[in-house]
This record gives sequence, structure tokens and C-alpha cells, in this order.
Amino acid sequence: MATTEPSDEPGARRGLAGPVQVAAGRIIRRQREMLKLTRAQVIALLDLEIHSQTLATYELGIRSMSLERFVEICLTLRLDPAEVIAQARVDMVTKKPVTVNLIRLSEARTKKLGPLKGWAAMVSSGYNTSEYVVEPVELRGWALRLGMSPDELQDLLEKVA
Repeated sequence: MATTEPSDEPGARRGLAGPVQVAAGRIIRRQREMLKLTRAQVIALLDLEIHSQTLATYELGIRSMSLERFVEICLTLRLDPAEVIAQARVDMVTKKPVTVNLIRLSEARTKKLGPLKGWAAMVSSGYNTSEYVVEPVELRGWALRLGMSPDELQDLLEKVA
């Protein structure tokens, strides 16, 4: 059964955001960071009463947002909502699997990868293999469980590889 996240919007759908939402959230986050704005500063610019953690869950694609909220956030960050959706769809299609060296992952010193280290050691010894291919959809799931964006996790895994 899928895990659901409550929404703070009346009548909003509940549940994890789909792949387009995850990719759009990543674009929104990159733009916010490029503008050197904190989440609190973005919220202050919005005509909405939301918590900075809510904005974080939108950026990570964990929580769905209404179309109205998506458009308002995009416009506040000087993004064209239609272009964000188009780019998100391109990102979904062009993301490639990441090949991970399980032995290096199990020995990684990065604390953020801690939960994956034991798994990597078990898989490498149990299946007698040193490599594992992480598909984009699996990477998103891992990132959610580790509390980071898929891009951040992919960067960390590529450094270990």
C-alpha cells in the first residue's frame, strides 16, 4: 500500500507526487537556489500561508501541490509554469540509470549514504556481484527514504562509483 502525505489544501488529492511533480520540484528548487532565496523568503513573497517544510516537500516531489499553488510558486520564482512542466517531462525521459560499485558504497564515508552501506555489503556478498544498476524510479524511492532529492543522491552515488 502506498504511503500518503496529508495535504494542507482543501480538496487536494492525497498521496505521493508523480514523476512530473518530482522533476518540477527539482527545477523549482534549483531556481530558488539560483536566486539565492531561502524557503522562508519565497514563502514571504507568496500570498500563501504555508510552512517552509511544505515548500521543501514540494521541491522534493514528496507532496502534490494544486495547479494554482504550482503556478504561483513558479511566477514568484520568475519561472514560466508551462516551461517547467515541459522541462520536467524531458528530465523524466532523459534521466539515465546509475551504476553503483557496491563495495565502494559499502565502504563510503559519507554519512548521508549510511543506510545504503549495509544494503550494499549484503547485496555484494549475497549475489556475488560488485555492481548494481539503479534505475531512475528506484533512485527516487531511495532519495525519499534518505530525505534528499534524487539529484543529490545521484551525485553522491556517482562520486562513490
